[in-house]
Amino acid sequence: MQYLKASFIAVIIVFLTGASSQAITGLGFGIHGGLGNYRGDVFRYTIFEQTIESGDVGSSIQYGGHVKVGTLPVVDVYLNIDYFSKDEFYVFKYPPGDPTPDYTHTIDFRDLYISLDGKFNIYSLPASPVAFYMGGGIGSHLLNTELSENVSAGTEPPEDFEDTVQFFEDNGRFDIHGLFGVKVNPPVVPFEFFLEGRFALIKTQDEDKGRKDDLQAMSVLAGATFNLP
Repeated sequence: MQYLKASFIAVIIVFLTGASSQAITGLGFGIHGGLGNYRGDVFRYTIFEQTIESGDVGSSIQYGGHVKVGTLPVVDVYLNIDYFSKDEFYVFKYPPGDPTPDYTHTIDFRDLYISLDGKFNIYSLPASPVAFYMGGGIGSHLLNTELSENVSAGTEPPEDFEDTVQFFEDNGRFDIHGLFGVKVNPPVVPFEFFLEGRFALIKTQDEDKGRKDDLQAMSVLAGATFNLP
């Protein structure tokens, strides 16, 4: 938590010093969206003393907004907020050989994600507004997973079933991430367009609570930034 607070304070300092020395040149804001994918277990359940992990969350739409602080000479700083949601039909299976029919519930997975990135150009096409860039940063995730309605056809789970489902407590988890992208900055309009891929390792491992692995989040996003004059 202290690292994230310190980073946000650093952004504010950069903003204030840049704004005072260079007016508002280099600042901007925009929107982005695309496809996100989460890999890793977000819950587990127990049937007849057999514990089963949930498996990957999968892919769904991710979207958000960002503020750009481009007052530094080499690195552009971005403050982002993103939202990812996935409603998954999950089949809860009884152990092999048990005659009880499997049943299906809807699992609701949500992630509200705040991140701080640094991006720098690595190659610009000659006489062209196209440039390639890379970067990385840190983020904080408000992860929420819930067991929703039973959608099985005529099959009801045991009365105590919901008590056996353990959702991992992942609110406030931090990540480290890297990114790579291409951007186009047309000379006649104040907009910058980009296509970006990113990979994040969300620090969810917690041996005390039975969480064996970190979550992995991947996304491919397209967006536009309005650069203030």
